Amino acid sequence: MLHREPNFNHEAILRAWYTERKQQFDASLAVTVRNGEFVTNGNPIKAFVRDWTLWGMQLVPSWRKQLEKGPRDKMTRYKHEDGLPFLLEFNGGLQLPQVFAWDFVESRVVFTDDLLFPLGKKGLFQLLILLNRPEEVSEALEACKGAASLSDNRVLEDEATVLIQDFGAWMDNALLSTTTVKIARIATGEEFAADPVLYRNRPPPDGYDAFRLRRELGTDVKFVVVRPDRFVYAACRTSDELRRCLQRLECVLQSSTGESSIARQSKL
Repeated sequence: MLHREPNFNHEAILRAWYTERKQQFDASLAVTVRNGEFVTNGNPIKAFVRDWTLWGMQLVPSWRKQLEKGPRDKMTRYKHEDGLPFLLEFNGGLQLPQVFAWDFVESRVVFTDDLLFPLGKKGLFQLLILLNRPEEVSEALEACKGAASLSDNRVLEDEATVLIQDFGAWMDNALLSTTTVKIARIATGEEFAADPVLYRNRPPPDGYDAFRLRRELGTDVKFVVVRPDRFVYAACRTSDELRRCLQRLECVLQSSTGESSIARQSKL
């Protein structure tokens, strides 16, 4: 962003970046401290109860399985402060989950992050389109036309990624050959485990949730504007919401350069 936006207040951009990162650091540090206190507890009675409780939990198959899987916490979510570049009212500030996807063009399993952020894309932000059926693709692509002009070329509709939330979905080759948009469907854990490249030297996808994007973002979300650090700028249900969020993009990016984001957005 610093290279792409030479007229922006770079100190404000970096301040927003480290303010967000500090939230993650504080959360990680708190977990580390709690884990350290749990493992190195000097009270012999508490240590005795801890050890025998863990031993007893392993006798129950469902509890033992949960211990093996470890915690499945929700994705990181930033607390909004003035100057942070995301829209809280549109579920912004959430770290975008990564799932397995079946790339229709390359006919193989890929990670969704690799679909969204391959080398060669020019947009500063990326547009992810979440659909339920292949029949919705043409209408959704039509709905996001004009994203480039609304966002001053920070979001390019020709670089959008469509992800269909259906394991059995399939696409007509005619459409795939006439669009630059990446179109894929969610993939199962078994499809990932059968891939000789991605699965090599990796543990089995135990507890994998292919629908985690829907679970974290909301079942009615269709258009997701994703920042280059894989955090959500805005998750929109309709094309009208998408247009409004794109129109506010420059305002939000510059919200800490002298006046508050509320003041700038009210002018817009």
